[in-house]
Amino acid sequence: MKYRPAQYAQALHSALKDAPISKQKEIIRRFAALLGRHRMSGKSDLVIAAYEKIVLRETGMRKVRIESAAPASEQLKKEIQAVLGKKIFIEAKTNPELLAGIKILVDDELLIDASAKRQLERIFQK
Repeated sequence: MKYRPAQYAQALHSALKDAPISKQKEIIRRFAALLGRHRMSGKSDLVIAAYEKIVLRETGMRKVRIESAAPASEQLKKEIQAVLGKKIFIEAKTNPELLAGIKILVDDELLIDASAKRQLERIFQK
């Protein structure tokens, strides 16, 4: 039976949740070996993303990803934090494909797409 990445993430979370810090490294090593045996090593990034969602949801935090053509300024990060609240994890990514503008995703859902590419698409769709 093949399991989905979310199921592996839930299993890892359950194993690590109450484990002492001294045992967590061994649990992760054995979990990585399990992924290899199940031929899921290539999907480990999906497992990690699902695990991250579980931990963020459990702690009440939100993940905010900022994609922009140039590195995001500290001022922008502070303004986003002021709007969304204190319990956020900000991941800033430079995306040269945007050319100009910004995309903001909250919990992996697009909140704002103010990229030049999107603006051009809107102009030519009309």
